[in-house]
Amino acid sequence: MIVYLYFKNAQVAKYEVDAVPPIGAIIEFRMKKAVGQFQEGWLVRGKVSSDQPPEYDFETIAPKLAVSLTVNDVQACLE
Repeated sequence: MIVYLYFKNAQVAKYEVDAVPPIGAIIEFRMKKAVGQFQEGWLVRGKVSSDQPPEYDFETIAPKLAVSLTVNDVQACLE
């Protein structure tokens, strides 16, 4: 399954996962795109605030289920 992470209406990460984190979960991820004060490549932590119904991602050879999640309360992590 593919998870797309959105922060401030921008896609900031894309990961293959076995399970989708529930709303309210705190997750860590690497920013794939700079948004506001958070730069590309930074390790950040955010809270899952909403999700969208699953869809199929047909850009892969074998279509995979894809879910879009919105995160908020994002903070930089120490590495």
